[in-house]
Amino acid sequence: MDDFEAAVMYSLQPPTDVSLRNRALEFTERVRNSIDGWRLCIQKLPQNYRPEVKFWCLGVLMEYFQTSTNTYSHLTSEDRALFRHEVSQYLVAICTSSNLKPSLSISNTQDPSSVPTYLRNKLAQLIVALIGSDYPHEWPTAFENMMAFLDLESIDQSLRTDMYFRIVRACDDEVTSVRATQVNRERSMRVKDTLRATCIQSLVNSWSKFLGNVPQNAMFACWALDAARRFVEWIDITLIANNQFLPFIYSELTRRTEPNRTSFRASAAATLNAIVSKRMDAALKISLLESLRINELFAAIPFGEIVIESNSVLQVESDLGLRSAVGEIALLVRSVAMEAFECMKVSPKDTRLSEITNHALPIALGILLNQETILQDPRNEDAVEFSLELIANYVNLCKKSGIDQSSNQNLEQILNVIFKIAVFPTDYDPAQDDDAANFETARAQLITLFRNIAVTAPQHTFSVLLERIQALQSQSQFQASEVELMFTLVENVYDLAQDDPAVIELVAVVLGHAPTELSAMFPTSSRVAQASSKSGGHQMASAALMYFDLAARSHRILSRKPDVLFGILQSFFGSHGLQSSDRYTRSRCAYLLLRLVRPLRAVLADKFLENFMRALVPLVSAQDSNFLAYEDELYLYEAAGLVLGMEHANSYTRCAFFSLLITPLVKTMEETSVSTAFPLDQGMKCLRAAGSLSKGFTVLSSDVSPSISPRKLDQNESSDQGSMGVNESQTVSGVNVTLTLPVDIVSEWKSCLDAVLSMRRRDPSGMEVRKHLLFFFHRMVETLGEESIPYIESTIPDLLKESCTAPDVTSLLLLVNQAVCKFGEKLFTTMDGLFTGIVTRIFDFLPGSNLRSLVTQSEEDRERVELLKTYMAFLGCLCGNNLSGVIITPLNVPCASRVVQSVIQSATVQWNATQGGLLIIKQCCFVLQSMVSQWSNNPAIHSILSGTGFSAFISEHIPLVCVQAGITAMRICNGNFNRPNVHSVLRENIKLQHISYEYCSTPFLQQLCTVILPSFGCAPLLCEQYGKYLTTCENIDTLVPIFADVLKQILNIK
Repeated sequence: MDDFEAAVMYSLQPPTDVSLRNRALEFTERVRNSIDGWRLCIQKLPQNYRPEVKFWCLGVLMEYFQTSTNTYSHLTSEDRALFRHEVSQYLVAICTSSNLKPSLSISNTQDPSSVPTYLRNKLAQLIVALIGSDYPHEWPTAFENMMAFLDLESIDQSLRTDMYFRIVRACDDEVTSVRATQVNRERSMRVKDTLRATCIQSLVNSWSKFLGNVPQNAMFACWALDAARRFVEWIDITLIANNQFLPFIYSELTRRTEPNRTSFRASAAATLNAIVSKRMDAALKISLLESLRINELFAAIPFGEIVIESNSVLQVESDLGLRSAVGEIALLVRSVAMEAFECMKVSPKDTRLSEITNHALPIALGILLNQETILQDPRNEDAVEFSLELIANYVNLCKKSGIDQSSNQNLEQILNVIFKIAVFPTDYDPAQDDDAANFETARAQLITLFRNIAVTAPQHTFSVLLERIQALQSQSQFQASEVELMFTLVENVYDLAQDDPAVIELVAVVLGHAPTELSAMFPTSSRVAQASSKSGGHQMASAALMYFDLAARSHRILSRKPDVLFGILQSFFGSHGLQSSDRYTRSRCAYLLLRLVRPLRAVLADKFLENFMRALVPLVSAQDSNFLAYEDELYLYEAAGLVLGMEHANSYTRCAFFSLLITPLVKTMEETSVSTAFPLDQGMKCLRAAGSLSKGFTVLSSDVSPSISPRKLDQNESSDQGSMGVNESQTVSGVNVTLTLPVDIVSEWKSCLDAVLSMRRRDPSGMEVRKHLLFFFHRMVETLGEESIPYIESTIPDLLKESCTAPDVTSLLLLVNQAVCKFGEKLFTTMDGLFTGIVTRIFDFLPGSNLRSLVTQSEEDRERVELLKTYMAFLGCLCGNNLSGVIITPLNVPCASRVVQSVIQSATVQWNATQGGLLIIKQCCFVLQSMVSQWSNNPAIHSILSGTGFSAFISEHIPLVCVQAGITAMRICNGNFNRPNVHSVLRENIKLQHISYEYCSTPFLQQLCTVILPSFGCAPLLCEQYGKYLTTCENIDTLVPIFADVLKQILNIK
């Protein structure tokens, strides 16, 4: 090893001697940076050095082309000629050194003495760099020289052929490819244009001669096809699509497997794909596809053998970046079909294109049908994706262009394939299968494809699916996975076309086949099923669960088919439903039963009340408390309540079954309240069960609601409120139900409420008891109606005393608001007695006269803001339901003034968007509207306002409220008053101005337009104009943008 070799090796593999290493690095850097360093490296290349040293020398030579200074271009022409000559000589030398002969066997087994691949690749890159720099002006014979090198008989054919094609591939990578063109367009176009004009024909001929004696030159044929694939995108297509290449490509694609013969199907398919994908206009592309005889080719491909070979990939093809044969063929088929689809946009009636499509589809479908074998090698995933993409695009084409007999047949073939491959394997377990996510993704794609076909050809899809279902039902034995897929597909078509007669017939056929007749079920595990995000995990759920899910979705059909509904109910309560041995199945079934009952409660109460209740009562009364989970029991209690709460059902039967359900609950709560021997938790469970049962007796409708509620205050637009009467009946789920309950049921509910209230004795300050008590009280307000008023009157004071935090008061205030909205003026006496206690407790948690301190962001302030919003909703409920007089009764006069001041302060706080400021302002404006309109003529109001008179009070305070509230609203929305919530706030504000002007006239207007608005910087002329608009315009919506302009002028918002 001489000094040069040693220095390079020490720089690559540093020795332990630091000084020696530094000297080596210093030497190599000096060579690398020297203007004549290339001379030394070229001199050293022929030496018998280690491959690493030669690679380093080639790397230094490559830097002459790659550096930003492009050192090679600064050399003299003589030096560049010498550079090219020496590199060319080294190319010959590297191939003639007998001890450096590369191994080129198909198995790619490297001989220890062979030329390393990295060295051959580096030399090829260097030669291509010279071509890119000097061709054609200084080296016009570059490619002729390469072809002459290929014919040198003095060099072993394997060696020269190997290096020749490495140079060809490097030329494509670095100079002529699309990517290389984007990097250096001038160089790429110069080389390509010169090649086209001179020797491209000879170059292509040099490749085609390797396509002859394949058994002896198999690898050469593969390289030749790769070269043609790379260059066809920019050369004349006839140079490749001719009798030199196409016969060989077709023979490789259609050849039967032969012993001792290598087949290059992947290379052939990739080359043909490049030919098909070459860009050209539609007419030329159609002619090309016809000349390639694609239909004959696709029909002759031995698909079965290709599937068998799908898991074997030749190393040489893998090194070239090719997929397996099945992957490249799938890509070829997709490309051909996509080109045909594009041409159809120009020539939609050309039958040649549809024939091509008809020949491409069977191959894509065959790949999908054999995907289990194909996907044993993960590298073949692309083949399935290409096939799915082709089919999906074909379906989209059918959707746009319409359906004929041929496309109908093709769609039916696609549907049949979906029926076969979308089925879960019988041993499929997502908890143990690493490929579960892949299968779920592929299945989701198939379901999406099915939905698209159903949209494209609905009637044909429904017909095919119905035939499939009937064939499945006629079998004596079948897999549950097939049943699951049937239900899944039916659910999808039902979602797409619920009212289609064919879909209704389809669903009826499926639901008429009860799951008790399904002999095969999936082996199910509650643990695994619960881990799945889907209903029962699909693959782990029984077919019965899919049946029940479909039944719950199909309630519109079942409402017209009571005979089918009866069979479904039997299945729900049978051994495959709520009586199943599997806990997850029981749980899911309870939920689905509730989903079914909600829309069908009227039908069930009318036709199946006794049958339904006789099946349900034993389940919630079972001695085995572990048979149904507690949450599942709540589902059943709610389902029972929904049916029993229907007024037109048989009264005696209702009362009897209601008593069977409520009596045990009441008894347990009573025992819990008087004895510590009974766990309090058990009583709480009974309380929740009673609450779920009461949901069926709820009456909620705008027809029975008083004129204003907190929810109405939160809507975008507030309509003018008027008094509303309470109707005798209302519509729930399309059925008339009266507000009255049988006396026996009312008595039972009152006993239940007494038992709930008595449980407070066990833990009066317990948050859990309080939470459930308030929940049940909410239910009883709706269930008992006016019968609950005495309970409200007696219980609220105690609950107020026990309220220790702002959230406690807020939750209690929500109950009061509900009662006020429910009963309206009937609650006057009760609210008269409760009002002072309520507002006094509220003020205990609000910051007195300094509500502006709530603008901070602490958690306590957030809770108090929530309390303030609920308090304003409370006042809004009183005012909107003709109960504002409660505030000024003799009993409540002491706190009335503070109530009024709190409303004014709340309206003028500078809220921000995150605190619900717009809602608070809107509520305050509504409350003030009611006070102005209802109190202006009330003499008692003078004493509340310290004798100032209400008109004077309005004139003094309301203008400031209107302007300050408007400014805050505009600041929150940054001047965009067209936002719905901001627009509704400004409407309420202007309505307050209108009402104030109506009752106070000139004093109010003068205070607003000559004092308040000017004090905020509003121009006098604009103030005067707004005053005229306010007094003459009756349309609130017309005034909103005018008032917004005034506020924008104050805020300097453009």
